[in-house]
Amino acid sequence: MRKRGLALMMAAMCMLNTGCGANEDATENTTNESQTVNQTEEKVNDTLMRVPDGYLKVIEEKGTVTTITYDATLIDGSVITKTAYVYLPYGYDENKQYDIIYCLHGGEGDTKAYLGTDASPGNVKRMLDNMIANGDIKPIIAVAPTYYADRSESAAMGKAISRIEYFTENELVKELIPAVEGQFSTYAETTDLEGIKASREHRAYTGFSMGSLSTWYTFLNASDYFYYYMPMSGDCWINGGSNASGAARKLEQYCQDKGYDGDEFFIFAVTGSDDIAYAAMNSQIDNMKKISPTFRFTDDGSNEKNIVFMVEPKATHSFAFLPIYMYNGLQMFFK
Repeated sequence: MRKRGLALMMAAMCMLNTGCGANEDATENTTNESQTVNQTEEKVNDTLMRVPDGYLKVIEEKGTVTTITYDATLIDGSVITKTAYVYLPYGYDENKQYDIIYCLHGGEGDTKAYLGTDASPGNVKRMLDNMIANGDIKPIIAVAPTYYADRSESAAMGKAISRIEYFTENELVKELIPAVEGQFSTYAETTDLEGIKASREHRAYTGFSMGSLSTWYTFLNASDYFYYYMPMSGDCWINGGSNASGAARKLEQYCQDKGYDGDEFFIFAVTGSDDIAYAAMNSQIDNMKKISPTFRFTDDGSNEKNIVFMVEPKATHSFAFLPIYMYNGLQMFFK
């Protein structure tokens, strides 16, 4: 038991300081297609589809990446100005309504982790362009914020966890969404809580590593305002660490308290077989299958039920695998 606890603690530290740091920083802002893990074969296995050849290249019908600033209230009550990056699809028309996904980075990532910039687009941004151009998904808006008040906080795990909890409980719905969806055209007719709640079926949330933790927390803290969730390479921590049965019970109890029967959400959970987060995430999923009846699992990659868990063989805890994860997950969203 002591060895298992030590292993989980070391994995948690790696998620914050290594998996989301060195590996993520090595890939999150790259624009050279050759630096990305080869993901162009037709199938990775019977579940995860490969990103088609050429989908990480810049195309003529490309969307744009812009920024938005907003006031964010911190835990201590002080207010700072934050910046989030926003992807607008090719041909964006303010008179049309768009589905939207919020994408949170990992421990030492930043707001450029998913989309890059307009001058230096990231792989996820280029993939979105290609998916939309080829009709794989409808045009969507993507938002990349941060939970940090300051990047120096990334070295402190306890502070990072408290920031994520506070972000999902407060800033996300009360400040970020109103700022973004008040400026760009989504299905939210108004950006007060009622308007955001009424448009929840057109809103998704995803995150990698510590951002995956925030995805589970968003489900627990803001499910009134989101329908789709994509936790990537990270489990739902309880009291600051992994607790598979505790997480399964907490998630199920939350659904029971909300009166959910399972039709109120869809979750696409994914990781790699060689990822440091695999053991904890897989254990949580196994426990959810046993003791969380509201979560109806599907094994064929369809979204006929409300949760699917997929594993990329040999994938490590690296941002380089985000394109294949998101390529698969996004095609199950906004049905």
